[in-house]
Amino acid sequence: MHLDRRAFLGTAAAAGAAIPLLGTATAHAAPAPAPATVPAAAAGAAAGGVSAAGISWPGAQALPRFAAPTSLLTADLSGRTPSEQLTLISLQGIVNRTVPRVYLLANVGEGKTTWLPQTGVPHGGPLPLRELVERFRGEITGAIIPDPELPGTISVATTLAGLEDAVIASATTAANLGLPVVEDLRGRFADELEASTWQIDHLWPRTERRMVCSMNTSLTAYLRDYSIANRALMVWLDYHDPAQRSLVVRLADELPTHAPYIGWLRGDTAGVPYESPMVELLSRRSVHVLAADTAQNLTVWGGVRTPVDNSPPRPPTPALENKIYVTLVYSDGDNLQYAQHKMRQLWDDPARGEIPINWPVPPEILDAAPALYSWYQSTATPNDYLLSGPSGLGYVFPSAYPTATFDGFAQRTARYCAALGIDSTAIINRLDSVYEPLTEASVRSYADGMDPVGLFQNWSGWTTEQPIIAGVPIGRSRMALNQGELSAGLDLAAAEFDEAGGQRPVFATIFLAAWDMTPTLAAPVIAGLDDRFRAVRGDHFFHLVRQAAA
Repeated sequence: MHLDRRAFLGTAAAAGAAIPLLGTATAHAAPAPAPATVPAAAAGAAAGGVSAAGISWPGAQALPRFAAPTSLLTADLSGRTPSEQLTLISLQGIVNRTVPRVYLLANVGEGKTTWLPQTGVPHGGPLPLRELVERFRGEITGAIIPDPELPGTISVATTLAGLEDAVIASATTAANLGLPVVEDLRGRFADELEASTWQIDHLWPRTERRMVCSMNTSLTAYLRDYSIANRALMVWLDYHDPAQRSLVVRLADELPTHAPYIGWLRGDTAGVPYESPMVELLSRRSVHVLAADTAQNLTVWGGVRTPVDNSPPRPPTPALENKIYVTLVYSDGDNLQYAQHKMRQLWDDPARGEIPINWPVPPEILDAAPALYSWYQSTATPNDYLLSGPSGLGYVFPSAYPTATFDGFAQRTARYCAALGIDSTAIINRLDSVYEPLTEASVRSYADGMDPVGLFQNWSGWTTEQPIIAGVPIGRSRMALNQGELSAGLDLAAAEFDEAGGQRPVFATIFLAAWDMTPTLAAPVIAGLDDRFRAVRGDHFFHLVRQAAA
């Protein structure tokens, strides 16, 4: 079978992020004292992969880290026009490049100010757009005007905003704010392909070439600050269009080994897979996907260096019995916006902690937003087990990754997981959009790199066989989109247990679709199981699989 996860499991809205323009602006509260501005000349970064002042990105680090904020001004994106949202988020990227000073609020599922206290610094109430621009006028050179008739120029404008320290604005907004026009993209390009080709030919050589950012041009309230602050290339290339796909290939071939393709993927032909083919294309070039297209304020969170626990407490593993051992794993977890939005909503569910649940997170959160991960660690119950999302450091298909570089990917995964106190990862492995079992060579790379307690593989179908490959237990599983599918999987495990006369343990891994299954929905199903069953954490599950095989 084939499926594209984003289409199958949810949209940006389902992920817990707000669709731009939902809601209304809040009343303006008295602002905090403005942080000191930094002259634009001091904010410049050299091209060719040299980070800007205030951004730290040594070679062994997966993502850049930002300077620590000391206080924050805020602005509210809700109720703003798309043009105004672009102006605010591009201003944020320019300003926060040196020191994070601007935090943007939006109508996201977890609440627009829910995470704000975790910054640990003073912050004021939302400021009007004009006042915020005036406060930082010395750090911006003017405005980049996209072509309203050609949405693809928003990507070009985002790249130019980072390179030229200019905000993205409509001609009207630029005039109203008194900003000179640095670049006017109106009428410059005949179509998206011409715009994309031009910026890759002319701007890509000037950008931060250790990453590429990719997001829908309709998303005006997310991620662009991160791209602009890092002076990265921003694209939105359609896998289904051969000419645009060739541009993806060109970029991937020019990115360094283990580089991130940050944001999301595009396929405009309805009903035709795009996620799997594009992840495979990138994996074959040693590039991973970091889904982050609706992540917010990464230019702030990348500077909030809240300590994380690399040796979290773990409850003891129960004694092995002839039982049906069930472990539940949330899907996804490879993407930053999930950790920021939807996972927080699931975590706040009143039933969390009643049953064991495994929670995947992206290891690159250590660089991008350690304060968020630290909060999950500090609020976890003994029934909450944190692990790495697919497929380790980033979203790749191990069987497509070159053998010459995959050990390095696994070793980077290991280093980040060790720093996060994580000892397992979920893995998605597809070729030609079809799920494939992990090869022994791939498992051995993970085993040698991170010595995992076990690996969760795919969610393509039902099996209770949990093989041990290269000394590593492999949790193979099915996906449950609702309570009925969860119950059906448990019934299959019970049938196998009964067929064996209850004389041996049976092990069942079930993935919970993050966009559909809440702890409140899962808990009563597990609570209603009879004495044959025992729900366990993922680490306990793998320890018990090892014991049963001994």
